[in-house]
Amino acid sequence: MTETLSNAITNQPYSLQLTASGATPLTWTLSGKLPAGLSLSESGLISGTPTKAGKYTFTVTASNSCGKNSKALTIQTLDPVTITTASLKAGTITKSYSVTMRAKGTKTIT
Repeated sequence: MTETLSNAITNQPYSLQLTASGATPLTWTLSGKLPAGLSLSESGLISGTPTKAGKYTFTVTASNSCGKNSKALTIQTLDPVTITTASLKAGTITKSYSVTMRAKGTKTIT
């Protein structure tokens, strides 16, 4: 069964197909909550556009005619990097120039 999920970016489309071994067809169900904007289809596709950053843990269950298996998974949704510096100060020829750029996002920005 799928072990880890890739991070999602808020307000950007996300799609990930869960996998499991066993006789087909497999039917997938969810216990808990996915990030707002994402859903799980019966075929195991997590898709949509997440709307809020955070870390979300939930359980998925794959079922077939032989039984079922469940797994807890975690997905993290991150805010994209946005540059917040609106303008730069004027420079002078032959003078040293320095300005600090500003940005926001979920992770450390470099």
